[in-house]
Amino acid sequence: MRFLATGESFRSLAFQFRICHSWISIIIRQVAESIVTRMLTLVMPQPTEEMFKTISRKYRSLWDFPNCVGAIVEFYSVVMLAIVDADNKFVAVDIGSYGREGDAGIYLKSKFGQKILKKRI
Repeated sequence: MRFLATGESFRSLAFQFRICHSWISIIIRQVAESIVTRMLTLVMPQPTEEMFKTISRKYRSLWDFPNCVGAIVEFYSVVMLAIVDADNKFVAVDIGSYGREGDAGIYLKSKFGQKILKKRI
């Protein structure tokens, strides 16, 4: 949880908790997956087309970004791809890809990216 809250490095956490930094990466991944598995449907309902239309209107009015349905944020070596609405509320998350995979590849293989691709076809 400290990693998610502060973004501390794996080495720093390993030193603090006296655990090998490679184990820290495994623990963080398991905790993130557990949070998503148990809490996702409670906190973030399945996005609908109407929800995306509302988000798009808000992005245009608040930020002057037309045709925008979310902002993507990724960080650290275990990537949390997060899409937020105009009010900075999470719309979708994808956790568990590796940083070396690249932004476009991570986005395209995420459930959110797959749904967007299916809509376009």
